[in-house]
Amino acid sequence: MMSKLIDLSGKKFGHLLVLGHSHRSVSGVNFWNCVCECGITKAIPGVNIRTGKTKSCGCMTGSFLSATKKTHGMTGTRTYQCWANIIARCTRDSHPSFERYKGRGITVCDSWLKSFDNFLSDMGEMPEGKTIERVDNDDGYFRGNCIWATQKDQSVNRSTNRVISCDGLSMTVVEWAEALKIPSHVMYKRLKYGWTEQEAIKTPYGEGKRYSRKLSVNRHINDILGGMHDDKSDDADKADTDSDKQ
Repeated sequence: MMSKLIDLSGKKFGHLLVLGHSHRSVSGVNFWNCVCECGITKAIPGVNIRTGKTKSCGCMTGSFLSATKKTHGMTGTRTYQCWANIIARCTRDSHPSFERYKGRGITVCDSWLKSFDNFLSDMGEMPEGKTIERVDNDDGYFRGNCIWATQKDQSVNRSTNRVISCDGLSMTVVEWAEALKIPSHVMYKRLKYGWTEQEAIKTPYGEGKRYSRKLSVNRHINDILGGMHDDKSDDADKADTDSDKQ
């Protein structure tokens, strides 16, 4: 009787982080995809990983160790962790974000899967205050589809984002939240729990219980919306005045 497979996904053994199950050999040995701290991804027998016989991809022995240390020396940096997280969420079925990445068919290009050096060469180091962003949110991770972006930039590009029109103004959920001084996650929850777009926008922040009460519009919110229109009208009037002077 075949013994139950012990899931090693997400566990760290020596210099190896297990990404997920690779395959079962003809002789019955289970191999696991592992990413080494040096950046190399390799399939390694599970028994070797568990017993400590294999602690790296092979880079921690002899002259190869010295060469590897000179490769990038960035193990543990934000850039390296970003790359490792990309690999994990796009290859591991047990990853907490499986549904949003691997489950949606989001993949990582072969070049980046092969090594961290290739990723670093394409993207450079992660700038302060930014994280990796896919330009096309429905496509995978590769050089032509990835940029470094701020959290606000990424919010506008999220697959969960949407445009809402109210009183002649059309903005994204994030932009409405910013204009009305309402946390964007509150706006998303209001819509998720069945609020209409008008109610989500026009109900003052802090009113309502567990997102279930749908309150009417108050004068404060109308003043805010009116102010937005006034600002746009002022800009238009200014443009007409400047045009008349020319």
